[in-house]
Amino acid sequence: MEYSETIGHIGSLSDARDESLGQEEEGASPQAPTAPVCEREFDLFYRTYRKYVYDLCRRRLSFEEDIRDLESVVWTEVYRFFERFRCEDPRRLLYQLIKWRARDCYRRMQRKKQEDYGTELEDVQLMKLMQDARPHAPRPEDTMALQQVLMEEEPMDREILFGRFVEGL
Repeated sequence: MEYSETIGHIGSLSDARDESLGQEEEGASPQAPTAPVCEREFDLFYRTYRKYVYDLCRRRLSFEEDIRDLESVVWTEVYRFFERFRCEDPRRLLYQLIKWRARDCYRRMQRKKQEDYGTELEDVQLMKLMQDARPHAPRPEDTMALQQVLMEEEPMDREILFGRFVEGL
């Protein structure tokens, strides 16, 4: 299989996935194969190419969790589109799929970092606004004087003062 055919083949995986999403029956699993899969053939395929897929994933990513996640996504795709991977030498297809999925994972991580940074920036700005709006902490002498005055007031008056204070915040 030529390189351009491989690229087209992997690209068609994406198209087929998008088409199949719209045609899935209600309650059908997104990991379900698009065509019936012989479990014995898939197990043999998995045992044959498991180390190859793991090594390719390890080349792309450094953390073990990320490697396992990518490997899981790749094997799910292979299972779903197993008919397309049943060829003489599927290594090119696997390589392209791993490359494609690793880039997809990287883009998602970058987007999440940008979203997190935006949220973090908003939180910092909000905290600054709240600190600027908050009155400065009263001195201990003022607090003592206020407590003495409030002790002399009637309970109903204290509740009214407290309510006005809360409304003023």
